Amino acid sequence: TTNKDRLGIRVLNLSVSASSELPYHIDPLNRALTKAWDSGLVVVVSAGNTGPDESTITAPGNNPWLISVGAASINIPDVVIEVAPFSGRGPTASGHIKPNIVAPGVRLKGLLPSTAKRPKHEPTEISDDGLWVTSGASQASAVVAGMVTLLLEARPDLSNEDVKCLLGNSASPLFPETDTPLSPM
Repeated sequence: TTNKDRLGIRVLNLSVSASSELPYHIDPLNRALTKAWDSGLVVVVSAGNTGPDESTITAPGNNPWLISVGAASINIPDVVIEVAPFSGRGPTASGHIKPNIVAPGVRLKGLLPSTAKRPKHEPTEISDDGLWVTSGASQASAVVAGMVTLLLEARPDLSNEDVKCLLGNSASPLFPETDTPLSPM
């Protein structure tokens, strides 16, 4: 937060996932991110990739103040949108409903620098046009951070609480085949 005002930083994205063994209010990363939120930054974080079971949100996605993002799979020909099987799900250990929103996070294309070091156990797929193809709640979190940046460019008067409220109130609930919503409305 030291450079927030000097550089005009409004959005912080953390596409990371850590164990959520500690309660969110004790976890050092969550404490630092709560301070960033309290300073006015819009903090967007990944819900993690430990789904599909309940209570699989990882830190810092378990922080109730932050905007936690899960990954959605979108089947374009049929326009079927589903929560990706790997995406972390709530409730959190403290009973908070998370993630706040899901966004595209399956088979997204992006840049991968030639100097990037990837874990050996994770495959690296490169598309025919030379882009890295990957999936995860981290990718979905980056999508939402980009949306938030565009929103704040159009509406610089919005606070971080305003942004979180707008995202939640404008998102459409996902319905599985049983027509029971996957999240509260």
